[in-house]
Amino acid sequence: MKASETVQPYTASMSGAHEKETLRVEAVALQEAQGLPHPAPAEAQEAALGPAGKTGRSWRLSLLVDPLPWLALVTVFTADQVSKTLVIRSLTRFESWPTDGFFRITHAWNTGTAFGLFPQYGGLLTIVSLVAVVILVLFYRMAKNPSAVVRVAFGMQIGGAFGNLFDRLRIGHVTDFLDVGPWPVFNLADSSIVVGIALMAWHFWNASRVEQTARSGASPQDALGATAEGRQ
Repeated sequence: MKASETVQPYTASMSGAHEKETLRVEAVALQEAQGLPHPAPAEAQEAALGPAGKTGRSWRLSLLVDPLPWLALVTVFTADQVSKTLVIRSLTRFESWPTDGFFRITHAWNTGTAFGLFPQYGGLLTIVSLVAVVILVLFYRMAKNPSAVVRVAFGMQIGGAFGNLFDRLRIGHVTDFLDVGPWPVFNLADSSIVVGIALMAWHFWNASRVEQTARSGASPQDALGATAEGRQ
């Protein structure tokens, strides 16, 4: 046997081991930058590979069975439907409790979007709501290592969207009841969607600041400190 025939398999084996180690080191560095604990070797390789290939499919599946967004979704949907049912059973349409004041519970019907906008497009808005839910789910599946804030915000938005969509499909309109000053009457689903969007916007804004600071050579802690100072 020639020496070159012995060296080639050994060289290929060493190259594969080096590639795996490089992936592991990159994944550990990513975890440190995000302030997360070091993953196990198999988890590190999966984090480095990302959403591509078989490992990526398993990673996306883990997002779909993640309990955190499901908990937010079920909580929002249940609270929304229970509150609407109580209003429907307790108040007639347009009836308010108390009868006056800055904050009241007013039974209102809404065939438009959130906060009573575009009431003449109820049927179209049902389709738009379905499309929006699908887009939001696809966006979440594409997210790489979403934080707890993003996962909860996603669940809140989906739960709110399902709450209003369920109303449209079941009774043909959305039940609103939170009557605050001059603001249009709204419900818990509307509030959940708005809060979820605000949480996501805050998260990505803060993440972009950390990334920009990291590119400039400063640490993520410096970026967080700068963000805190900006709020003050």
